[in-house]
Amino acid sequence: LLVKWKTGEDIRASGSGNIGATNVLRTTGRAAGAATLLLDIAKGYLAVWLAVPQGTGQAIAWERYEHWVAGRDAQAKPALIDFGAEWCIPCRKMDHTTYVDPEVVREADRFHMVKADITEENESTSELVDKYGVKGVPTVVLFSPSGDETHRLVGYVGPDEMHEAMRSVR
Repeated sequence: LLVKWKTGEDIRASGSGNIGATNVLRTTGRAAGAATLLLDIAKGYLAVWLAVPQGTGQAIAWERYEHWVAGRDAQAKPALIDFGAEWCIPCRKMDHTTYVDPEVVREADRFHMVKADITEENESTSELVDKYGVKGVPTVVLFSPSGDETHRLVGYVGPDEMHEAMRSVR
């Protein structure tokens, strides 16, 4: 309504209906247009920041698949392998929601928590996908301490479902 105040004309009636930086710039000049643009950008960043859940400060100590396989120890612990890719939006969402949930983080202490990055399609990742029968990402496979697969979760998995699956592995 800055435009209406300055000019007495409500440009929403004749324009696109969006009183954004372009309309303000056109009717009031560069300074007001630039200020409105900066405010619009700030509102966008604020909306994204508010929409993405903030972590609890706790973190899961992830092992890379390559290191986990090479250094498998005799310690009998269950394992969780999270197959993901950099371009996978549900994978990123799980990183910001599921894997920062306090109950999931607490339960993760009992597990070998393993990340298998299959972003690049090459011989190594193809073998990995074939070995575990991964059809898409995200895929989370849970194993008992003896190495038997107990759960396979495909697609986005929320904190409650993940916690329940992890808790049932003994």
